[in-house]
Amino acid sequence: MTPRHANRSKTIISSWLRLAMWIVMGMLCLLTIYSAYGGYIQPSLSFAGKTAPLAVMAFPALVIIVVVLGVILGLCRSKSAYIAVATLCICAPSVWNICPINLIKDPVLEQHEYKAFKLLTFNVMNMWDYEESHSHDADNRILSFIIHTDADIVSLQEIIYFPKVEQNSNVTAQIDTIHQMYPYIGKATDGALMVLSKYPIKRINIPKPFVNKYLPYAAYSIDLPQGPITLFDCHMESIGLTDSDKASYQDITRGKAGKADIKDMKNSALHKLNEAYRSRSIQVNQLREVADSIGGNIIIAGDFNDVPLSYSIRCLKEAGFKEVYPSLALGPGFTYHADRLYFRIDHMLYRGTLKPLSLEIPKVNLSDHYPMIATFLE
Repeated sequence: MTPRHANRSKTIISSWLRLAMWIVMGMLCLLTIYSAYGGYIQPSLSFAGKTAPLAVMAFPALVIIVVVLGVILGLCRSKSAYIAVATLCICAPSVWNICPINLIKDPVLEQHEYKAFKLLTFNVMNMWDYEESHSHDADNRILSFIIHTDADIVSLQEIIYFPKVEQNSNVTAQIDTIHQMYPYIGKATDGALMVLSKYPIKRINIPKPFVNKYLPYAAYSIDLPQGPITLFDCHMESIGLTDSDKASYQDITRGKAGKADIKDMKNSALHKLNEAYRSRSIQVNQLREVADSIGGNIIIAGDFNDVPLSYSIRCLKEAGFKEVYPSLALGPGFTYHADRLYFRIDHMLYRGTLKPLSLEIPKVNLSDHYPMIATFLE
């Protein structure tokens, strides 16, 4: 082959490689944009209704891939890097929701912090300690955390009864302390929901929502000194993954998955995910209707089993609710941490004259969820 032909072959190969890179980047960026705004599509049996919720879950990973490839292509002086930049600009609101950068607090609001009330929401996993080595400690560590936090209102999920002495020998004294701190308790045992309050609380009689496995939410009126608020304690439809599903997922994330693991995920886990998405879409629309009928200052808190960009959260935002996390947090965060599944599926939303002052997600291994603690000014 003559040098002329060799150079021509290299030019052709280089052109094809550039074309391939443009195609790959274009497809990746389109998928990223789809995942950023897939929450506007209601889960259904249609192709979009099935794929959009899954794409939304993948958004953080897709953004990271776009950023990394964009930097590499930029260093290589490839014009395809502009596609990555354009994609990040288009997805900027979604990126902020996942990774907000709040460096400065409102000084005016901080001056009135003494008027604020504190809310703790926590999926407590039936009060069984996440770390088995502590499951039979004298003190129940979850109760100790609640007592130590000293919130004005405590919104709990996955709890019907307090622990018994067979589980923790000193639990009777802890429960006595809880009752002294929180003389008002609201329960929805058919949903394993409980609200502890320092102030008078009354459960609101609302239309029964769609129930697949358990009651997804309960509404309470709480008479705070600052004025009344309505609290929705939520535990939306869960995915219901079995131990086998979780084991398959862990093998896949470790790079140890075989064909059987991938097949199990496709046939079992994905089907359960789509069923749960559709159930939650019904439940959240019903919750929205109830909230609209009540009006006033409302907080919706708890385990949504759904990510921030999901249809569930967007549906409530369209009804005028605002998320606490993007307003106050610094950087990405997650509230579920078990089985190598790291997602922010616990949320706090508010509407009315309420203003959030602070937010904390303590990384305490007491449950498979981390708690969320926020202070509000009314």
